[in-house]
Amino acid sequence: MEKIEKCLKHEGGQVLVLAALLMTVLIGIAALAVDIGMVAVTKSKLQNDADAAALAGAMEISSGKTKAEEAAKLYAKANDSKLEDSNIKAKADTGARTIEVVCTKKVSYTFAKVLGFSNTEVSAIAVAELPAVQWTGDALPFINITFDYLNTDPMAWTNAGKGLKGTVTDFYTRNSGTDNAYFELEYADGLTIKEGFSNGEKGLDGSKLSDGLDYVLTDEDKNIKKVYIFSLSSKVIQSGEVTVNNRKKTIPLNKLNQLKNNDVIDPYQLVLIECLLIDYKDSNKHDIELKYLGKTYDLGNNDPSNPLPDYPTDYVRPGGGSTRLIK
Repeated sequence: MEKIEKCLKHEGGQVLVLAALLMTVLIGIAALAVDIGMVAVTKSKLQNDADAAALAGAMEISSGKTKAEEAAKLYAKANDSKLEDSNIKAKADTGARTIEVVCTKKVSYTFAKVLGFSNTEVSAIAVAELPAVQWTGDALPFINITFDYLNTDPMAWTNAGKGLKGTVTDFYTRNSGTDNAYFELEYADGLTIKEGFSNGEKGLDGSKLSDGLDYVLTDEDKNIKKVYIFSLSSKVIQSGEVTVNNRKKTIPLNKLNQLKNNDVIDPYQLVLIECLLIDYKDSNKHDIELKYLGKTYDLGNNDPSNPLPDYPTDYVRPGGGSTRLIK
């Protein structure tokens, strides 16, 4: 009996050891509950910041790689004043029209410090794109390069006599030879220049553009009607330079002779302008003149500095949109 009592007397210290072990476990659980929860909240907020920054950067893709990346960083810091340039990485790809934004941030632990952990780094990645513009309405296969529609001169396009003028490729004539004929232009990846950027004496031969041109330019009663043509935006014209995607080159507008056949003009430099056909008298269709009617459409580009309606209401079947997250 004495031996049993002696053994029991030595069991009291084991409770203290067990309590100490349990306390360590409880502290660990508290660390998991508080610190890991704090990391999760920070990660969620950081992801929102990265998403917003990527979307903002994508809106500037058409302005170039540098501007897109700068816009993304600026927007990220505006959402979180504790983020610095060193915590934000932005990489834009103007060809793919995407931008990747990576934001990182250190989170200091509270309870986990007892276990020897001071902080951890969390990161968030977002990729946004600026989808190619789509418009399934019709327009004449011409493009205005030099006329600034915000100026007082109403002449939007003429292919009579000398001057810079152009036609485009990638178009289809629908219902050719009928009163319902129209042109459908493909320009999702850019508007491809055909022939005509020269200072030649002759205007472009409109008769070679399409068999449906006569039907498109006049209605069933042969009355001259309004039409649409693509144009460089006033913002681009005033900037004095145009970007061609296929050669990844910027060309000064005062040196348009550097434009080549099959050059591709970035669609985000384009608008659609409404015109009235005022001269179509030449039987060979050499003399086509269009007057700007004061209405411009930005084809979904949504330039905040110059808000415009997206599409003509009488031709609207748009498939375009704004920036979107893809990762």
